[in-house]
Amino acid sequence: MAFAVALPTPRSEAAERSFDVTAAKFHFDPAVVEVDQGDHVVLSLHSIDVKHGFSLKPYGIKVTIPKGGDVVVVDFTADKPGSFSFSCSEYCGPRHSSMKGELVVHPRAR
Repeated sequence: MAFAVALPTPRSEAAERSFDVTAAKFHFDPAVVEVDQGDHVVLSLHSIDVKHGFSLKPYGIKVTIPKGGDVVVVDFTADKPGSFSFSCSEYCGPRHSSMKGELVVHPRAR
């Protein structure tokens, strides 16, 4: 199974970065989201099978993604650089605990 990676384009100013994120047993697509520190991040989350969740604890985000394709939008400012794990927060089957991804926030270039 291949995973997509959303990569940033180098910028000197904060920008709004939008990503469509698909939740499916047992992965997120893209599995890695890369932004720059200070960017306003908008994630449009939807499921293509069962109910899932999305939890990004360092940013205080935890939402339910309903089955049926309805889009749930979360937004936040990527104010701290580093790598942060996100995961499915709703039990979705036997490999639920392996349903993870990563937010990579690059330090702002001076």
